[in-house]
Amino acid sequence: YEAMLYKPIAPAKLAALTTLYNQSLESFSKGESDVKEILGKEGRNDPQMAALTVVANAMLNLDEWLNKS
Repeated sequence: YEAMLYKPIAPAKLAALTTLYNQSLESFSKGESDVKEILGKEGRNDPQMAALTVVANAMLNLDEWLNKS
């Protein structure tokens, strides 16, 4: 977050992204979501990497990133 936006992450945003990661990891680990759909058919079956990909995607869609000057 800091490398992307050049500012520290607010505690509320950190909590939201941590929750998103934990929920995504649980979903991918239980098989409720398809890891290969996120990582590609040739990708590893790695729930942690898929959850991190979801969080990275969310970070790239933050208003601070999209409207960065």
